[in-house]
Amino acid sequence: MIFDQLRQANQTWHQTSFQLIRANGFFERGVYRRIDSQITWHKGNIQPASQRAIERLPEGTRSDGAIVLFTDVALRTAESSDYPADRIVCLGTEYEVSQSDGWSSHRRYTCTKVGQ
Repeated sequence: MIFDQLRQANQTWHQTSFQLIRANGFFERGVYRRIDSQITWHKGNIQPASQRAIERLPEGTRSDGAIVLFTDVALRTAESSDYPADRIVCLGTEYEVSQSDGWSSHRRYTCTKVGQ
């Protein structure tokens, strides 16, 4: 589990680094055409998603491996239909950014494992 890996790597919750994978592309006749992906590094606070957060996810995306990410980076979510959702990678596990909640100084994102 990712949280055991974080503890073994001696990373604190507040200083966890993650990769952001953002699709770059354009719309052609209403269809998004992906050209490539941009990968950047950021810091955030990653925690296990509560049962309540998991229940708020749409049917079909609910999983026990969901996480909550707190960061000041603006991410694209699966809720937005304009662009593909951003993906993050933390300690080798890839997640899709599913939902967002705005807070005063940062954002809270619920992310689900890719491939579940």
